[in-house]
Amino acid sequence: MERILVIDDEPQTLKIVANYLVADGYDVLTAKDGKEGLDVFQKQRPTLVITDVKMPGLSGLEVLKRVKAIDSNTEVIVFTGYTDIEMAIEALRLDASDFITKPPDMELLQLSTSRAFDKQKTRKRLLEYTENLEGLLEKKIKEIKDSHAMLLQSEKLASIGQLAAGVAHEINNPIGFISSNLNTLSGYLEDIQKLMARYQEVHLLNDGERTALLEEIKSLEKEIDIEYILDDLDQLIEESKEGTDRAKKIVSDLKDFSRIDHGERGFFNINVGLESTLNMVWNELKYKADVLKEYGAIPEIECCPLELNQVFMNIIVNAAQAIEEKGEIKISTRLINDDQSARDCVEVRISDTGCGIAEENLPKIFDPFFTTKEIGKGTGLGLNIGFGIIEKHKGTINVESEVGKGTTFIIRLPCGEIEN
Repeated sequence: MERILVIDDEPQTLKIVANYLVADGYDVLTAKDGKEGLDVFQKQRPTLVITDVKMPGLSGLEVLKRVKAIDSNTEVIVFTGYTDIEMAIEALRLDASDFITKPPDMELLQLSTSRAFDKQKTRKRLLEYTENLEGLLEKKIKEIKDSHAMLLQSEKLASIGQLAAGVAHEINNPIGFISSNLNTLSGYLEDIQKLMARYQEVHLLNDGERTALLEEIKSLEKEIDIEYILDDLDQLIEESKEGTDRAKKIVSDLKDFSRIDHGERGFFNINVGLESTLNMVWNELKYKADVLKEYGAIPEIECCPLELNQVFMNIIVNAAQAIEEKGEIKISTRLINDDQSARDCVEVRISDTGCGIAEENLPKIFDPFFTTKEIGKGTGLGLNIGFGIIEKHKGTINVESEVGKGTTFIIRLPCGEIEN
């Protein structure tokens, strides 16, 4: 139940207003002057204060100032006489919610009270939403920076810059329409404030002038399309929440990719690593290739997930770059028994329909600084680092390729624990 404090030095007015508000379902506190009213306010903290402007001792304007100094979110409505227009204007300047001329019209009091609580709820929602959004964005930015720092501390691959650009692009999309929605909300707020200003003028006019002003208000409501604005507010907020969820999903994929919360070594499902890696480099793939996935039922293996994900990322990005226009990348996993090691292994195959690798270059692709890319587009270290990572995991990496048809990388990683 909303709590209202009514302050008035006229006992009859105080009683009438208090009884009306109680009948309307509010929890009502009363005070006969400004000093008593401030004491009650500090002890009971009502959400709305209704005060007379002219009172002995502390005036209503002074009460308004002190209430706002204690809690700026508390709404204040002031009672004024017909000759106290300047005081009413000063009260609005001091952030009063509204003013009502005495003797107070109960219907206007009900409307003004309802608007004050609506304004308070709207402000609270917008504040909470803004704080949550800012906090979420700051958190996500920090997580991205932390993940990026982890990647830099690890053995770098040449495609890290492309990864960062892709993630930034994917995050910019939801952030972009969140920003657009906030701009729209700002415009709606201006229209609503304009309409509220006209409503506040109603109390200053006689019946004839008031009727004319109400017609103007109806016209203004149609002009700004107030019904559409009110309907659109919830949609804008929901869309913005969806945007933050998308940003959260991107960051979650980045965390899965880097496995920053699982230490350097642990048991890990390769299928999960491949999926998170695909999500991270999707911006590189979506216009170049259709991705076919055939994940088999495989056990978890002991490994350094971040390092393996880097190997997968480098091979997948290279596959996309080898496709000139539109092609296909196929990724498959399965459990096999390796004849050479005589133990169960997880096999990963990454194939593309790109330009292929010339036969004379195949023996050199894992050599440091060897690259067939144009100058400035490759360091020649990616596959060399990947070869070292797979070797460190007691696995093997091989390549099959045919010019004009495509390339397949075959990675085999032993099941069970890795010997130090």
